[in-house]
Amino acid sequence: MSGKPPEDGFDEKDKGQSDFLGSAAYRRLGHSRRLKDVDVLNYDAIFFPGGLGPMADVATDPDVKKAVRQAWDAGKVVAAVCHGPCAFLGVELEDGTPLARGRKLTSFSTAEEDGYARKDVPFDLESALRDEGAEHSSAPPWQPKLVVDGRLITGQNPASGALVGKAIVEALQRV
Repeated sequence: MSGKPPEDGFDEKDKGQSDFLGSAAYRRLGHSRRLKDVDVLNYDAIFFPGGLGPMADVATDPDVKKAVRQAWDAGKVVAAVCHGPCAFLGVELEDGTPLARGRKLTSFSTAEEDGYARKDVPFDLESALRDEGAEHSSAPPWQPKLVVDGRLITGQNPASGALVGKAIVEALQRV
């Protein structure tokens, strides 16, 4: 996908949302390139945001899997928050093992999904990551949690976003 991103749940009474939709940053998103047209190796990190949308497309997109694998193999920082770690599902390393196997990480938890949007997602992310061998951990619902396992940086939910951002900056300063 490229171009103007789809909007979901816009609240016109929320000044922050209205300001963002009127910003230059949002307009620039309308000129984005398709992932397959981006050379991941030109960047120091790859990051996947959350939301329910990634569970429907990022989770199964072959270009996403290729980008994650390329970034990982090149020693880049690989990060995600909330539902974003669905990007790691199905990513196999050179020896055929799943990227998630044996790695410490977090994502939107089963408990959070059960109390929020179970019917709106095609699968349970925490369970899927565990099925691929991830060492998944989580905080109580809606509490921030950051997990850093080397170059793999993950945050549990929206409350974890700032923690993930800071951890990415710290990781990039060490490179």
